[in-house]
Amino acid sequence: MDDTNRLSTTIGHHKMVEIVPDIIYVSEAGMERLTGEALISGIGVDIEDINDLERVDSELQGINRTLTTAEWDFKSTVDTVEQFNQMIYAQKLLGNGVAALLIVIGLINFVNVMVTGVAARKNEFAIMESIGTTKKQLRKILTVEGGIYALISTLLILTFGNAFLMLVADAVPNLADYAVFEYPIGLVIRLIAAIFVICLSVPGIVYKLISNETVIERMRSFDN
Repeated sequence: MDDTNRLSTTIGHHKMVEIVPDIIYVSEAGMERLTGEALISGIGVDIEDINDLERVDSELQGINRTLTTAEWDFKSTVDTVEQFNQMIYAQKLLGNGVAALLIVIGLINFVNVMVTGVAARKNEFAIMESIGTTKKQLRKILTVEGGIYALISTLLILTFGNAFLMLVADAVPNLADYAVFEYPIGLVIRLIAAIFVICLSVPGIVYKLISNETVIERMRSFDN
C-alpha cells in the first residue's frame, strides 16, 4: 500500500502514518511458511447466525471459568454490546430529559404570555361588551386569535426549528461515528398539538375567569 502521500515533508511537523492493519488473515499454509511454531495471542469465534451469539457466549464463559491462568483474558461480545446499549440508553435518557425540561419550560412561558395578554385586555373587553359585543363573540375572537398564534408558532417550528435540527443532523456524525440522526417527528407532532390546545383553550378560559364581574364593575375599575 502506497502511503507516501500521507507523509509530511515539512520540517518541524510530525504525522502519524498508519500502514499496518490490526488483523491480517492468512492461510494455514502461509502461516507455516512464516514460522514453524506460531505464537497465539488471541482467539476469535466467528458466528454465522447472530441468534447463536448468547448461546456461544455462555459456553465460552463456562470454559473461561475453568481456566486459572492469569494470562487468559476473555472478552465477551455480549457484555460489550450490553455496556454499549447501557451507554446509549443513558445518553438518550439524559438528552430526552433535558429536551423535555426545555419543552415544559417553554410551554409554561407560552401559557404565561397567553394569560398575561388576555388579562391585560380586561378593560378592552369591558368596553366591547358595553357597546353590544356578546361574551360568545368575544370568546370566538379570542379563539381565532389563538389559532393565528398557533399557526405562526407552527410555521416557526417547521422553518427555523427544522433548520436547527438539520444543523444537529450534520454535527451528529462528527460527535459519534456510530450515531444516526432520526427526525423526531412524533415529538414535533405532539409539540404542535400542545401549542394548538394551549392557544385555542387558554384565552377563552382566562376571559371566562376575568368576566365574572358585570360590565359596570369592570368599567368602574377602568375609571379608577
